[in-house]
Amino acid sequence: MSEILEAAPAFDVAAGVPAQAEHVLPSVRAVTAEMVQLRRHLHAHPELAYEEHATSELVASRLAEWGYEEKGFKTAYLLVDDTLEFTKQSAYGFKTRWEELGGKLLGEDTFKQEDQSVASQINKIKSLSEEPEAVYLTSYMPGQASVIKQMRAAGLNMPILSEEDVDGDYWKEAVPNVSDVYYATYASIYGDDPDEQINEMVERFEAKEGKLPETSAFLTGYALVQAVAKAVEGTGGSTDGTELQEQLETFEEEPLLLTTSFDDKYHITLNRELRIMQIQDGKTSFVETWTPKVTPIPPGA
Repeated sequence: MSEILEAAPAFDVAAGVPAQAEHVLPSVRAVTAEMVQLRRHLHAHPELAYEEHATSELVASRLAEWGYEEKGFKTAYLLVDDTLEFTKQSAYGFKTRWEELGGKLLGEDTFKQEDQSVASQINKIKSLSEEPEAVYLTSYMPGQASVIKQMRAAGLNMPILSEEDVDGDYWKEAVPNVSDVYYATYASIYGDDPDEQINEMVERFEAKEGKLPETSAFLTGYALVQAVAKAVEGTGGSTDGTELQEQLETFEEEPLLLTTSFDDKYHITLNRELRIMQIQDGKTSFVETWTPKVTPIPPGA
């Protein structure tokens, strides 16, 4: 996270991190590695982070709507890595919204992150009487790249819709010249984002580090510091957890680097605008922004 903070645009630092919160930043830098592990743990145990389920449904519903309404897909197949609750909830979000829109699901299957082969799942798709116009693949790296590679090697060349784990270039050597993959994420790291603040931050990061950020998730670190800083400012300088929570839960479309809302249950904006990205011939580019009309939430969540 230290490189994120140091690469942040000067105007954002001035606007987003008030003096009352400056003492927080050294502590954040000191626990970067721990925070990375915590983030992964929160995705595996969503009850620890307000209601993490909503994150996966948010992305999935966007892809379902965009695929159905913009690309004109009417049939799809659901391929789910059910290792994590996050991916299972993503599958729920896609399936629910897809069928609400009138899309037809030709089938669904599961696999585990540690599976070396998904040959049986691929054979099920190939044996369908009708080839799906798209496959929604919910997983994470490295298993996600392995599945994409196996699908393409088996001749399954239909578009793949997926989540932000396919963002960035770090995994593409495993699937050379990968094409027809579409995903939703926070922003584009490729210099073509519609928000010039994002493009400027990416440029500063690349100038300092000599490479692009691995994914657009690096932006969430800066937005998080902005959010905490604003909450600290709202408490009059207190960093008490309960007081910070009360302040965060007042956020409604807060204009941070990433627009942010909180309430006593959901810690994200359910109608947040994301970027639809495409990968063609191994190169990723921005397609358009998309805001969902509906974000399905599982019963009891």
